[in-house]
Amino acid sequence: MTIFWITLSLIGVIVFILQMISSTWDFLSVIIGPLIGAFAGVVLGVIANELWRRRLARHRKLFFKNLLLTEINRLIKIYEEDKYELLPIDGWSSLLNSGDIALFKDDATKLNETYSEIQWYNSELKILRATVEREYIEIRDSKEVEPKTRRSEILRKFTSERKTDLLEKMLGAKKLLN
Repeated sequence: MTIFWITLSLIGVIVFILQMISSTWDFLSVIIGPLIGAFAGVVLGVIANELWRRRLARHRKLFFKNLLLTEINRLIKIYEEDKYELLPIDGWSSLLNSGDIALFKDDATKLNETYSEIQWYNSELKILRATVEREYIEIRDSKEVEPKTRRSEILRKFTSERKTDLLEKMLGAKKLLN
């Protein structure tokens, strides 16, 4: 009979331990299940956000690359026509002001050099135009003959000094953007 009671008590202890483990497991599964789900959701959300951010960055870079390429082509066309016009750099200004110049990393320095030259050209051309206009008015008021000849000589000298350097830089920027 004692073996019966010992066996029964051992079975009771085992059942009690199993119930405790089962209830503890149920308790832990109630807590751990949602925690694992929430953690997995956060991790997947961060990964999806990073992939979306990279996709947007690629699209922004492609947009600005096309914008600058179109602008460079227009600049080369205007520059080769020898019309002494200011070269528009709105696309470059847009890229700088948006802060997306960082998308171009290594190319940013080379593009900046080209556009700095274009800005220098524009500022020199503004000064030159003002000088030519002032001289033209002085010549016109003094009734001197052929003021247009002096004007074209000044512009030709300015263009011949700058033309090849700036054109090479613009062609280099075009090659860089292709």
